Amino acid sequence: MAAAKKKSPAAVSETAAALVSKMTPGTGGKRSTKRFVVVYAPGKVGKTTAASNLRAKWIVSDPNALPTLQALGRLPHPDDIYEVTSLAGARKVASEMLKVCEEHGGAGLGCEAVVVDSITQQLDWHQEDVAQQTSQRFLGDNQKNNGWQLFNAEFGLLIDDLVRLAQYVHVVALCHANPKADPGKGQWAGISLNPKMAERLGRSCNWLLYMTSRDMSASEGAKVAKDDPYVSVLDGRADTNGDPTKRYTERILHTVPVDGGWHASAAGKNLKAEEVPDLVTLLEKEGLL
Repeated sequence: MAAAKKKSPAAVSETAAALVSKMTPGTGGKRSTKRFVVVYAPGKVGKTTAASNLRAKWIVSDPNALPTLQALGRLPHPDDIYEVTSLAGARKVASEMLKVCEEHGGAGLGCEAVVVDSITQQLDWHQEDVAQQTSQRFLGDNQKNNGWQLFNAEFGLLIDDLVRLAQYVHVVALCHANPKADPGKGQWAGISLNPKMAERLGRSCNWLLYMTSRDMSASEGAKVAKDDPYVSVLDGRADTNGDPTKRYTERILHTVPVDGGWHASAAGKNLKAEEVPDLVTLLEKEGLL
């Protein structure tokens, strides 16, 4: 008699029978099908582009977000753009989204994701706002009331809003990276937020993705396949024969830590260490879209 085929851990999980119990049955977990994704990278690397194919509502504060989407030909309908100028404004939009989801489910938003572009801009503005509230030029000027406790409490509430919203729809938070990561300051040191908020954001998200971009040499570009999803190609200036040269740029979303202190983590059945710079592709690979 042939031995029974051993089921994979994933298959066992998907078909697991309920444990015998005297408890009232649970309601299941919404987060099994939704993700809170943080993408961080230096400026001008392509974070907005990586999220641009999502059918999403955008909470926008970064001045480059809408011009980038427009240049890509992926500018959302005005009804789906929520341009804010403060942390309070972002929280107001997130709170309304939560209310809709609680009353009508995630389908009530009419989108598959909410993109926040960017968390870093929100941090900069809120530091300025709290400094003014506490009569300082910059947070930390006044040793008796440096404002950091108030800042952390209020900024943390925005992160909590996004975590709750990610029960209903995918939430993507775009964030800048520090110019240099210091591994001695912990695994969140590369995220361009103050240490407490970087740690809070990092541990709250489901996927922390670090994005890199590099220009390729002409010889490297000559070996690139036409449909390589990691590489974008633009025409450069004309050569001596009047033909346009080509400029090749390779972009990668990293799902595991990268040398130099750049932390990344994304649990997934099908994700590789290096993924294409398109969140739709990653979510589809995991069966989440």
